Amino acid sequence: NSINDMLFIHKIDFKKREFYPFLEVNEKAIEKTGYKKEKLLKMKLTDLVFDVKELTFFNYYFNKLIKENEVTLKSEIIKNNKETIYVEINSKIIEIDQNQFVLSILKESKDKNIQI
Repeated sequence: NSINDMLFIHKIDFKKREFYPFLEVNEKAIEKTGYKKEKLLKMKLTDLVFDVKELTFFNYYFNKLIKENEVTLKSEIIKNNKETIYVEINSKIIEIDQNQFVLSILKESKDKNIQI
């Protein structure tokens, strides 16, 4: 757990374009977001990402992930105390025991430009 980035493993239903709750998170995700692990494991990526309501973000994320198995973008996430953190999100499809999951790595960023 010496990684400085927040790690989240989750599933996505590509047909329904739906996110599922996190299956695993690292200590840095707990520390940076201020949520307890039990709470994070009931949340989805869309619960954390500040501008996910924007259709552009949502469509870009799914389309890029489906097409290239990986997506990188910048956004904000909402901490437990309602403050936001600017992050770079790198999500990649991974396979574990012949099952597909998404590994999302969130790196804190000083750059406040939200980019898709």
